[in-house]
Amino acid sequence: MKIFDRFKKRKLSNYRSMWSSTQPFIAINSDWNTSRNEKEDKRLEGKPVEVWEQLKTIPADLDFSNLDQKITVIKKRIKVIEDNMKDIPSDEYEVLGYLEARKKYKQNINLFQWPITTDEMVKDLCAKYKLKTARFEEYYTLIPEEGINEIGKYRHACRQIRKENPVFSLIIPDKKEEPLSRHRDPILFSSSPFGRWNYILGAWDKEVAIVDDFIYNYK
Repeated sequence: MKIFDRFKKRKLSNYRSMWSSTQPFIAINSDWNTSRNEKEDKRLEGKPVEVWEQLKTIPADLDFSNLDQKITVIKKRIKVIEDNMKDIPSDEYEVLGYLEARKKYKQNINLFQWPITTDEMVKDLCAKYKLKTARFEEYYTLIPEEGINEIGKYRHACRQIRKENPVFSLIIPDKKEEPLSRHRDPILFSSSPFGRWNYILGAWDKEVAIVDDFIYNYK
């Protein structure tokens, strides 16, 4: 019981170890940052809502073999590492979370009907088009009501699997922001509880009702 409590206290708060820091995988698009001169940017024009389907890929062929045995091995590894270093072995905790989640995968798969994508596909899309990845926290105002509803549905599904939080991210146009810009064109995706891929929750091109009326339309 003491060992279990120790694991419980030390687990990561988010699904991915690299997302537990202040610099998540959003930086994968750093080669195409907005500091580049526009004349050097040879990427194609493309609104996120028009190209998001290029992110879709087939579901991963998940390995469900010997889950309990693998969980035991990872827990022993975590214990030894923690006894000999100060930092949390974040990769091991990440894998442990995936293994435990897969034990609930088959009975809950109907809750996860969103298309999937990978970090590499996100990176490739942003290299092909004038797009960039962004933190949800920094651009949450771009999300319309439909997106908010999808976030609610996704978080509800994830709570059936594990306690850690998924990380929501966006793909948005890579261009200089104008003051009080009302341009709404995000792709919303989130980390998977089962492995290192993402679920695409949607793409929209519309204003945010009610909020925009007060902030921009002075109603």
